[in-house]
Amino acid sequence: MSRPLSMSAPAAVDASSKGMRVSIQFHGGSTIACGSDSIVPLFYSTLESPAVIRATATLEVDEECSGDEVEINYKASATYKAPVQTEFTMNIKGEDIYQRKRWTMDMNRPSTGKIAAGRYSKDVSATIDPLWPSSVKMAPHAKGFGWVKYVFTVNFNKLRLGALAPVLTASQEVWVLNSTLPTSLLQGVPPLIAQTSWKKSTIPVSLTLPSETLTMGQLVPVKVHMNPFTDKSKYRGQTIDVLKASFILREHILGNAPNGQQFKYTRDVISVPITEGWPHSTGPWEKTVNLTMPTSPQVSPTTTTKCFKISYSILLVMKLKAGSQKEKKADDYELQVVPRHEPERIGDGLPAYTVA
Repeated sequence: MSRPLSMSAPAAVDASSKGMRVSIQFHGGSTIACGSDSIVPLFYSTLESPAVIRATATLEVDEECSGDEVEINYKASATYKAPVQTEFTMNIKGEDIYQRKRWTMDMNRPSTGKIAAGRYSKDVSATIDPLWPSSVKMAPHAKGFGWVKYVFTVNFNKLRLGALAPVLTASQEVWVLNSTLPTSLLQGVPPLIAQTSWKKSTIPVSLTLPSETLTMGQLVPVKVHMNPFTDKSKYRGQTIDVLKASFILREHILGNAPNGQQFKYTRDVISVPITEGWPHSTGPWEKTVNLTMPTSPQVSPTTTTKCFKISYSILLVMKLKAGSQKEKKADDYELQVVPRHEPERIGDGLPAYTVA
């Protein structure tokens, strides 16, 4: 799970060597934990208010030194790294670039190839299109994995063998959450109801979500409605016993390799077993289960790029039997809804699950 968001000091990263230091400091936004020890800048972007990432790159030189250029690079891109089997297994990468920018820093140059002692800085900015994918960081998998990154890099370059080469680098990823949800979608929406049956339509069951939008981190009441056995069933009039049940949030990955190969796999993000408290009656009955949705970056938004797609499903898996049946005769039952997972608006704090 991500740590609470912080609106404290802006995030920064730096590197130093032999009396020279390069750094980049971000302004505005907040921060988020990505991994056990990594705190990165966080920016929200909406259709009404596209995010503008602002940063200051700095070079500090204690005494005159050799050097030719300080460049600041920014790239927003999606990548999928896939294993491809030829005569041997190799990894190939496909990339989809959304934006690339480059700046250079003005400096005091006493002579060619020299930089005077002092402190130099350059303000840079990049506007985020909310139609671009949000930041993504997939876990490594045998069938490949991918990411969406927004990265700023500061390079202190020197001329070596006729070409500029970085001798000092500071790089920082920025976590971006893009939302395209209009305000109207967040108010007055109808509930989502998924229906299916057990035992050839003799027990109609439905799963109801409170709305089409389930906000990350929200305590979501999920309603299970069980009807009695139909008159056509040999078990009519008997109780419907739930032996065990689990709610699962499942992530579906479709990776596209540059050679045209596709890789599909799934990952269960959360699994919540509910073993007690199910009604024991002939029906109809209802039970409401409160589920807490995970937050970014534990889960990613629904994402479509040239390199990969990420989607989600919410499953209710149950083992049911009629009152007169023995437990070994119980049947497994599964009900699934397919949500669209999209970051929430900035005013609401965290991303959301939206069922299309």
